[in-house]
Amino acid sequence: MLNDLVTDRDQVMALCDKYREAFEFYDKPRLAKEVLPSGVKILDCVRYECLRPVKEDPESRDKCFVLIHGGAFVYGYKELDRCFGMHLAKRTGVSVLNFNYDLMPGISLTDMITRLMFTIAEAARLFGYNTLYLCGDSAGAYIAYVVALISRNPLIATGFNIEDVPALNIEGAGLICGCYDLPKDRFPGALFEMEGARELKSYAYDLKQLADADKNLKVAIVTGDKDFLRQDNLDLAKALTKAGCKVRYLDLSSKGEYELYHVFPITAPDMPQSQEALDLIAGIPGVTW
Repeated sequence: MLNDLVTDRDQVMALCDKYREAFEFYDKPRLAKEVLPSGVKILDCVRYECLRPVKEDPESRDKCFVLIHGGAFVYGYKELDRCFGMHLAKRTGVSVLNFNYDLMPGISLTDMITRLMFTIAEAARLFGYNTLYLCGDSAGAYIAYVVALISRNPLIATGFNIEDVPALNIEGAGLICGCYDLPKDRFPGALFEMEGARELKSYAYDLKQLADADKNLKVAIVTGDKDFLRQDNLDLAKALTKAGCKVRYLDLSSKGEYELYHVFPITAPDMPQSQEALDLIAGIPGVTW
């Protein structure tokens, strides 16, 4: 799907509508049947929410996960990832900040990332969190990795035409079924410079080019055998490993009734393989990496 060739603006807009309709077709019935786990409070601030475990880890009260939903940059809202976030909070005793963000095509990639970074900074101040661990799925994984790298190395921001970067102390990123290679003539890479936005550096379209930009960022990558973006994830894991980065990854297999389609840990966090993914991401704050 993400490899749809784009030839003009009208085609881009049509693809945006196509993706939104397809996502809604699957997400509405999923959310209607979703059972949220107990033991986690939801503190909703509209643009973002804090998923706070009843049993907090007393040594991690100044730390939190930051959760960024997917949706091909054109669709999505924080409720899509809420159940996964609650499982993560309950498993770790660490709060999860779960975000909405401005979507394309009405905003450039530059402004999307910039605004989200300042919203994350605002939420962290409000709830008193100083150390952050990002987590995202699909397009949200792309955004999570970019935000983490920019926060730790502001020089990377120049490639995205970002001039103002808030102070964020990010130590790790959990990337679920992400997209990392988005050519300019393919959707949604074709969105990145719409509306007269300035040209981006090549690494905005291929994040593997940034594999050696930060060897101390902890990166956890999750994919599965039926994830249509599986190769993107394996290629990034390979590039990070070759660069000597702190990376761990899971390439999980479907078994019986448990089929590992795109963003399976988000859509079905109770599956055994999703529990493995949760364990990997829950381990990001650990000191053994």
